[in-house]
Amino acid sequence: MSSFLRINDLQSATIKDILETALDIKKAPEKYERALEKQHFAMLFEKPSLRTRASFSVGIEKMGGVAHFFNMQQEKIGTRESVHDLANNLEQWYQGVIARVDSHSTLADLNEHASIPVINALCDQHHPCQALADALTLFEINANFDEWCVAYLGDFNNVARSLVDVAVQLGFHLTLVTPKNSMLDNFLNYMPFDSADNIQWIEDPAELERCNVIYTDVWQSMGAKKLANNLSSIYQPYQVNQSLMSQTKAEFFMHCQPVHRGEEVTAEVCDSDKSIMYQQARNRMTAQQALLFLMFNGRLK
Repeated sequence: MSSFLRINDLQSATIKDILETALDIKKAPEKYERALEKQHFAMLFEKPSLRTRASFSVGIEKMGGVAHFFNMQQEKIGTRESVHDLANNLEQWYQGVIARVDSHSTLADLNEHASIPVINALCDQHHPCQALADALTLFEINANFDEWCVAYLGDFNNVARSLVDVAVQLGFHLTLVTPKNSMLDNFLNYMPFDSADNIQWIEDPAELERCNVIYTDVWQSMGAKKLANNLSSIYQPYQVNQSLMSQTKAEFFMHCQPVHRGEEVTAEVCDSDKSIMYQQARNRMTAQQALLFLMFNGRLK
C-alpha cells in the first residue's frame, strides 16, 4: 500500500480518480460510512493545526475509522526514541500514519521504517493534501482544467510548490507571482519552468494579466523564524486587494488559511462573494476521505 508524501507520488489519472471519488462522497456519503471500518490512524503533529486536524479526524470518523492525535510540538519526532523504533511500534496498532512535520526528511524517515502508509499532512517542502483540496475546489466548479488560469501571489512556499505539482499533473495554467527566495531558487533548479508550458513565474504583480483565480497564502510560513523588519515592504506589492481583483478580472479568490487579514489579503476580498476559501476548507475533508478510500482499496497509482 503506497504512502502519500507529495503530489508527484500520484499519477494524473489517480488524482482525477480521487477528485471523482470525492464528488461521489459528497453526493452519497452513506455509501462510504463503513469504508474505513477497523482502520486506525496515528496523527503525529509537530505543528499547530485547525483545518488539517479537524478535516482528517472528522473525515475518518465519518467513514467508520478511528484517528488518535499525538501532539508532538514540544517533543519532536525522533527525540524521545528513534524514528525507526517509533515507526515499528506504531505499525503494531495502526494501519496508517498522518504526519504534520517540520521537515520533509522526517516523513522520509517514517516512510523508510514503517510498513504502513505515511501521509504528508504538511511539511516544509510540500502540502499535498491542500493541493488535492484546491484541485477539488476547481473541479467541482468546472471539470475542464485547461480552462482554469490560476495566479498565486506572495511567498513561494510549500503550498505554492504543491500547487505547481498539481497544475502540471492536471494541466491548468498557473502563474507564480512572487519575489525571489531560496526555496524558489531551489525549485527552479528542481523543475525549470520551460519544462511545463502551463507554468510561469513573474516577479512584478503589475505584469499579471487576466486570470480566473487569485490565490495567496501568509507571507511567513508556519514555523519559520522571524524575518527581517522589511518583510512588509517586500511583500506589500503582492497583497491581494480589490484593485488586483479588478486588474485581473478574477472570478474567484482562494486561500489555504489561516488568513492574516490586512497583510496578504484585505478583509474586503476575504468577505466578498468571490471568496471560496471556506469551500477549500470543506474540501480538505472530502479530498482526504477520497485519498484514504482509494489508498485502503489498493487503487493509488
